[in-house]
Amino acid sequence: MAVVILTYGILVVTAKYLECLPSGTFRYYRRIPDALRGHYDNQPYRRIDLKTKNATLAAKKAQTLAAQDTALWAAMRSPEGWANHITPKETHAAAKAVLESLGLVPGAAHDTSDEHDSWFETWDRYASKKYGKPYEEMRRGDSPFKLEPSNVLNPVDLEASRLLLNEPGDAPLYLSEALEVYFTHSGRSENGKPKAGAIVKKDAKFRADTKRAIDVLIGCVGDLPLEAYKRQHAHAVRDALASQGVKTGTIKKRLGSIRRVFKVACKETDRQGLPNPFEDVPIAGEGEDAKTRPPFTDDELKAVALACVKADDEIRHLIAMQMDLGTRIEEIVGLRIDTVFLDAPIPYIAIEQNKGIGRTVKTGASNRQLPLVGMALWGAKRAVADASRRSSKWLFPRYASDEAIKSTHASNTINSWIRKALKIDKTTHCFRHAMRSRLTAVGADEEVKNAVGGWGKLTEARKYGGGVQAHLNILQDHLNKVALKVPSGS
Repeated sequence: MAVVILTYGILVVTAKYLECLPSGTFRYYRRIPDALRGHYDNQPYRRIDLKTKNATLAAKKAQTLAAQDTALWAAMRSPEGWANHITPKETHAAAKAVLESLGLVPGAAHDTSDEHDSWFETWDRYASKKYGKPYEEMRRGDSPFKLEPSNVLNPVDLEASRLLLNEPGDAPLYLSEALEVYFTHSGRSENGKPKAGAIVKKDAKFRADTKRAIDVLIGCVGDLPLEAYKRQHAHAVRDALASQGVKTGTIKKRLGSIRRVFKVACKETDRQGLPNPFEDVPIAGEGEDAKTRPPFTDDELKAVALACVKADDEIRHLIAMQMDLGTRIEEIVGLRIDTVFLDAPIPYIAIEQNKGIGRTVKTGASNRQLPLVGMALWGAKRAVADASRRSSKWLFPRYASDEAIKSTHASNTINSWIRKALKIDKTTHCFRHAMRSRLTAVGADEEVKNAVGGWGKLTEARKYGGGVQAHLNILQDHLNKVALKVPSGS
């Protein structure tokens, strides 16, 4: 059934599988193929309330449902579908609920405990009462019509009986279930729930980003058992995102999230032999659409430094530290007073992971010590004094607390100030690019540049076993060559 959603002159736009009810609400309405009706309790149609009176929104929802059903029905009809006993997720969930109501679990037929045959008695009682003589004849095998389970049991009970007989772990794992397995075993949550404390928001973003990627896949081809996904489905996700104008870098991230969910879920549910169709998906023009900004020029850096000294407030102290250290913005925002060592022979900051207080770092190499020089030293001294006056253990209490580290808020504020007040079309991240360019200009090698930026570490041989002090000496020598002079009048 199609519904007209737009008329413009001779142009008429219709949407398939939509039905408008007398109340004005739309529903998804689609005929189920005859061969597959047994999976839907022999219903001839799929009818799903879309809970909207907006024709355009209803059309989008119907299109998503239609794509899911088309993919599921194709999988159910394929040889792999028959082999894997693919059933709609609703039927599968209902079957598990039936077993739960009977006190049974999937794979109960393989229980080797003393009570191992009680599952059959429980199931037999349930089915005999529900189906009567046809079931009893089928079970004894003395029916003149040689009844098969599919001729007697409804689709839900048929799926429940299959789950009982499955080897443990053989039950299909649907993508939405795989997502929960991933969250449980990814190290970013506990028992499928975000961790408590200051790191909750980071976990919430991690979960939201991952779920967004999985939702794209479900929207394209449906919530299927992992065994049903093929390479063509990975291509479908890529093409769907590309058609929406999503940048290739984001497409790669989304596919990477799906790949990791698939990999972890297969590993944790003993499906290691299952090919991962989301590995190494080619993306046409990858990286070519990335928007890049050049690093700050020397004149721009001097202008920023002068403006910071004139304003002399928390935001400008933060900028001063980042611009002469080349760090990520969150690495400065997340500093506490006890990670700033102004009285050391070489003043420095320690960037280190501490999940107990909400500090995380991007990679292992991001844990590092950086000497304070130039504007960074000026900003650190000012920030420590300000935080101490406020009795704050956080260096920048406006953006950091035991509840959350708001590096995005800080970044947005700084970027707006740079563009509007200084008329420079750059972002705070450009300070990192600028530091790498500045170090290159004074002859610093890759190892030093990586150690400053948190992409790598100095080798022990280079430090001659001198530990932190030797590390700081080496980096200070190079950073002093590029350090910005604190403008006069500070």
